Amino acid sequence: MSRLFILQIKMQWRQSEGIPQLIATSPLTRAIQTVEIGFPNRTEDGAPRPPVVATSLARERISHHQCDRRRSVSELQDKFGSWVDFSEVSC
Repeated sequence: MSRLFILQIKMQWRQSEGIPQLIATSPLTRAIQTVEIGFPNRTEDGAPRPPVVATSLARERISHHQCDRRRSVSELQDKFGSWVDFSEVSC
């Protein structure tokens, strides 16, 4: 799919559904990065990204695999703290 096609689909969706008022995400880095891709700082029409809250309740699972472990809250805040609220992440 071309970037233009993807942009057109995003704009159609936003026009029909609107921009969400809040984004809740897992505290896993891959989930936060997905939010960053799907909701950049500003939308194509200039609207700011909705507030983003990371919550432990949104985690898929907790297992012994490294890919299912999150970084410490302090590491996450260093990397994403300027735009993600980590107050709902359990220690």
